[in-house]
Amino acid sequence: MKNKLIILFYLGFSSLLIGQEAPAITKLKKELQQGLVDTAKVTLHLKIANLYLKTKSDSSLVNLTKALELAKKSSHQPKIAQVYNRIGYYYEINDNFKDAIKNYNDAFLIYEKLNDKKKMAGIYNSLGINYSELYSEDKAIEYYLKSLALHKELLDQDGIASNYTNIGNLYYNEENHELAEKYFKDALLIYEKLKNKYGISSSYTNIANALADNGKVEEGLDYYKKSIAIEVELDDQYGIAINYNNIGDCYINLKQYKEAKEYLDK
Repeated sequence: MKNKLIILFYLGFSSLLIGQEAPAITKLKKELQQGLVDTAKVTLHLKIANLYLKTKSDSSLVNLTKALELAKKSSHQPKIAQVYNRIGYYYEINDNFKDAIKNYNDAFLIYEKLNDKKKMAGIYNSLGINYSELYSEDKAIEYYLKSLALHKELLDQDGIASNYTNIGNLYYNEENHELAEKYFKDALLIYEKLKNKYGISSSYTNIANALADNGKVEEGLDYYKKSIAIEVELDDQYGIAINYNNIGDCYINLKQYKEAKEYLDK
């Protein structure tokens, strides 16, 4: 099957959504000139780095580096850990997974000393994602399971569902479709309880991927269509487009070419 929409769940970076960048950056830079304490400046540099993240990668790293310098100067351990975590994410989205792992580990050591189990669980999850990108599947599953154990201890249902999804993706990439389907369905059960529509729709897509690639094409079609129904409600145009392609591929595999063309042309 082609054009799979693979859903990976990252924890703790919802603030990275970008709106009107230039005015926001100008405003934040003016705030930096107001003689603030170092920890406040760290927060501003992190916000600027986030806004530059998708447009000026070098400028993002400059602000992250400055944030780390100020955080260390203040000796504020949670801020230092936060910056290391953000630097790890910066390297991750720029496909520099080894440097991402290094910075995530630096953040983890501080969160461990602070006994911040929620942040530790998030770092474990990020380490799992990066080791997966490096095709170190044994290390990836090790960290996903560590994250899962902490999320269960914390009764963090959203975190547990995210771990199940990422473990499912790991098995999916290894073409172990039965285990992938199991973990995707475990995630779905939690998202249904949480009434998390995005989680439900993405789980439907992931389950469909596992089923279709395991030869259960008609079952996969049902899940793709369930996903689209929610994506329409959420106005998720990207998800809808990907799933139209997935459905088209399914119909090609079933040799139902008229139906395939209908979806591929949408």
